[in-house]
Amino acid sequence: MASYQLSKHIRVSITGREHNPPHVHVYFGGKVARVCIQDGSLLSGDPMPARVSATVLTYIAKNKIALLQTWKTLNPQLRNENS
Repeated sequence: MASYQLSKHIRVSITGREHNPPHVHVYFGGKVARVCIQDGSLLSGDPMPARVSATVLTYIAKNKIALLQTWKTLNPQLRNENS
């Protein structure tokens, strides 16, 4: 698992043995959401407040290539599906 602390109350994680599409798990205020790395869309979970969403989407945009590489490393079983 790779985990990134974006602020005191926002953490983003990528885990192994996952499913497509490539996504991050966002933990905030005791809640969790799954956000697509490719386009920043909310895939499931709790809606994020505007401040949390802005922080997460900015982080994903700035780090998309690295996040996708981490996804591929942690999920080699999906390598051909999300290249």
